[in-house]
Amino acid sequence: MNEPLITILPYLGAAGIGFVWGWWCSMRFSLANKKMRNGLAITVSTLAMIGLSCFYLDWLSGLIFLACMSWTAFLHYLWLQYLRKHIS
Repeated sequence: MNEPLITILPYLGAAGIGFVWGWWCSMRFSLANKKMRNGLAITVSTLAMIGLSCFYLDWLSGLIFLACMSWTAFLHYLWLQYLRKHIS
């Protein structure tokens, strides 16, 4: 088997989970009525996801997860702002 491919697959998995998690977190936070409670729940669960990623792989996977999650949440926020501006 190809050794570089085996070593990069877990990091790609962390990136994929980060992309989905960022989109989901941004969606949940934007639709919430109780933003403080949801923000706290999202923060705690995100820290748990980063901790699990670091525990099972290493610190780089946690960093990749956090970067992908932040990027996707930011893009989702911009998309929602665009929709609110042009639809209503």
